[in-house]
Amino acid sequence: MFSTQAVRYSPPSSSSAAIMTDQQDSTESNETPQDKVTKRFDQLEAIHPYTQKAIARVFKYEEMSVVQDAVLSRLPNGNDMFVKAKTGTGKTLAFLIAALETALDGKSRKDLQNCDGTSILVISPTRELAYQIAEEAKKLTRFFPFGVHCLVGGDSKRRQIHNLERGRCDIVVATPGRLNDMLSSVRHLKNACENLKVLVLDEADQLLDMGFKQELKQILAQLPDERQTMLFSATISKDIRKNLGDFALSSQHDLIDTVGKDEVNTHLHVKQSALVTPYQGQLQLLQHLLSNYEAANAGKVIVFLPTTKQTMVYAQLFKYLLPNRVVHEIHSRKSQDQRSRIANKFRNSKGGILFTSDVSARGVDYPGVSLVVQVGIPSTREQYIHRLGRTGRAGREGEGIIVVAPFEKEFLKKDIGDLPIQKLEPPALDEKQVTVNERAIDYALKSLDDEMIREVYTGYLGYYSSRMPQLGKYRAEALDEAKLFLEGIGITDIPHLSQRFLQQLGLDDRAPRSPFTDRRKRFGDQRNRFDDRRNRFDDQRNRFGDRRSNDRFDDRRRPDRFDDRRNDRFNDRRNDRFGDRRQREDSFGDRRYRSSNKKDNDDFF
Repeated sequence: MFSTQAVRYSPPSSSSAAIMTDQQDSTESNETPQDKVTKRFDQLEAIHPYTQKAIARVFKYEEMSVVQDAVLSRLPNGNDMFVKAKTGTGKTLAFLIAALETALDGKSRKDLQNCDGTSILVISPTRELAYQIAEEAKKLTRFFPFGVHCLVGGDSKRRQIHNLERGRCDIVVATPGRLNDMLSSVRHLKNACENLKVLVLDEADQLLDMGFKQELKQILAQLPDERQTMLFSATISKDIRKNLGDFALSSQHDLIDTVGKDEVNTHLHVKQSALVTPYQGQLQLLQHLLSNYEAANAGKVIVFLPTTKQTMVYAQLFKYLLPNRVVHEIHSRKSQDQRSRIANKFRNSKGGILFTSDVSARGVDYPGVSLVVQVGIPSTREQYIHRLGRTGRAGREGEGIIVVAPFEKEFLKKDIGDLPIQKLEPPALDEKQVTVNERAIDYALKSLDDEMIREVYTGYLGYYSSRMPQLGKYRAEALDEAKLFLEGIGITDIPHLSQRFLQQLGLDDRAPRSPFTDRRKRFGDQRNRFDDRRNRFDDQRNRFGDRRSNDRFDDRRRPDRFDDRRNDRFNDRRNDRFGDRRQREDSFGDRRYRSSNKKDNDDFF
């Protein structure tokens, strides 16, 4: 456990707020209320005039949000920070302003004309969030001669290197994979980061969830030790402290909690509902909801789906089911340029509907989203919360609805049962509209080839096979639900799957298992396969040995008469050869004997 200077910031109920400090952990603080000093941006004397100008003219902000007040009211501040802040509360602008003030410390206007390298480095878990942060940084530095670069995978690395070498690179926003690669291979970027002043790790919990711990360690090993580090996260857990905070932050850092230990990490003012309905008719209900529900017509709508292929199919279907609405789709099969263009179109639209996978679940800001619909259960409770966070941002109203099949109800009870979620009753559907929808669905399905249907089917099985044990179901039940899902969207010809594919997903039996059991079974299967190979080798060796000693083989290939004849000839030759030799030796002995006797006789006579 490392020591911290913890600060919990409580949102004000009136014109004042309370700040509690202690010297241990933020969850065990001795609360000492203090009067709140600042709430407006123009009251912050520590902010550079150019920054104030951008806030007033470009962003047109006057009041600070909770996290902005908590961070910026402490300026000037060169300490490392661990900030717990909810998504959609303006934290991007908070850490950009704070980082900019640290980078500008001690510099005159003349000094700003000279580029000393990269002063600010921001690491984001996703490309979309990185692009959004880069755009905010460009707006904030509108009146500075600074260069802002965004380094993410999916874009041309050669073009990114070319842009770095052409102009200034005062601020770099990057994803961990591309940044780690370029720090190791692009000397220009490596040299530019030698004068780094501030490092920001945004969405720290997601950085760990996505498995970027090793990349972050490699990145930090190539950065100067003398720097300020800001870590922003929706949660402050022991896992984040141990696996990220202990090597990214100094032992003496400020811990700022703008959420509080008793507050749920989601917007409680966002109305949340759950609609439980079978796959048969679920598409019709979703069409009715997006067409007639009040929140669906009050602004933009985001519809989250579990897999990329489901996202593609639903987007295609609803282009026909909702001909009067603009339908967008974002998923991993889109190139980065396509995703950026679609995101900008949806961001600038007034009432569009975005069908997306989880690439849009975190950090991405789409203003004016009045409704978030989640079709199927998300991967985790945290993912549900972050999806919900795309609406009701910055204090605005919003609503979230999760639509699940009956077998998914366990997620509502076990994972998000403590959230204020109301049960939504399925509405009565107009028969004429149902008939129109069926025709539209049939027409839309004509654009789906057999390969696409197969990928939708296998994608569904891949997603739900690992979640069935968490729902208290047999893994193999995913096959039944996948069939119902396809039939629910009008596909009756179910693709055939090989036994090997079913075995890979653990769908070849009916035994409910935990993830630990699944891992143990995989290792057991590998060991059994090794034993099988070894047994087969032993069998082959035994068969080879049997072939050498088998009676039938010996009878067929080496009959007794052959062995007898061969043995007789061999013995005859051996006897003849050695017999002749013995005879020669006997004759030689006789000669020696006669010679010896002759000599003896001569001597005797």
